[in-house]
Amino acid sequence: MTTSEPVVLVPGNALGRIIGWMPARCGPVSVLVETSRLGVVLRPEHAPEEPVGLPVMQARRVAGALLVADGEAVVTAIVPGPEPVASLMVSTFPALGGKAVTVVVGGDQFVCVLPSPCSAALPAAPQLTPPKEAGEFIARAAEGV
Repeated sequence: MTTSEPVVLVPGNALGRIIGWMPARCGPVSVLVETSRLGVVLRPEHAPEEPVGLPVMQARRVAGALLVADGEAVVTAIVPGPEPVASLMVSTFPALGGKAVTVVVGGDQFVCVLPSPCSAALPAAPQLTPPKEAGEFIARAAEGV
């Protein structure tokens, strides 16, 4: 019996991963950060066929919003499917002591939370990537394109 490889849309060079908390899954989610000809690609490991592409300038805005304590941003992202344009928002959540990254495609919304290192709001907080570290990582990826 042969197994088929998943179709990889927007292939990129993996640089590493960011681990956030996904409320819809009630648990941590790992997102690969890749560089590609489009810019920076965020590829959820649980759904590699559903990457989010960020052109370089958009990736820099996301990185900046993650790096600044009260920074927020809304950028346009590229996704596969019938609606190739999505919105990616970075919001500050003082109650969590961190940031939420929300991707909206059509009527669907996907949220990933990145708590600050001192936040005890989430059970898996010690293993999650803090917003500042995620911002530095995305900024390095944008520079490497």
